[in-house]
Amino acid sequence: FVVVLVATAIFTFMQEPVYEATATILVEDEKSVERALFDVNYLSQQSTMIANQVEVLKSRTLAERVVQALEAAPYRDSLEIFQPLSDGTYLTMREQADWLMEHLTVTPRQESDVIELRFTAGSAFEAAEICNVITRTYQ
Repeated sequence: FVVVLVATAIFTFMQEPVYEATATILVEDEKSVERALFDVNYLSQQSTMIANQVEVLKSRTLAERVVQALEAAPYRDSLEIFQPLSDGTYLTMREQADWLMEHLTVTPRQESDVIELRFTAGSAFEAAEICNVITRTYQ
């Protein structure tokens, strides 16, 4: 029992913390009320619109725009994405976009026009700030 307890404690303390920030986006269609009343295909079109927005949020194009926005930020040097690798090199723009996309989860909420974003990072500040930049860049 003691061996398992010690092994668990060592494993727990050796893990790097992972922080997650969450944002929600309301996808609005200005004609949605009128369309909901009079358009038979409204529900199908609405789910397609939400699915399209999810894909935009997951896209490389948006990820690259977010990287560009982060590069211009005054806190740029504190972000993991801009830190040198162990060999002293830096990630390319494409690799930075890949890193962003790997840490981002985009989920539509069922039966709503809301999309949830989750971003994970090594610090609470980084997770929150990148999540905020993603939502601002998306708008």
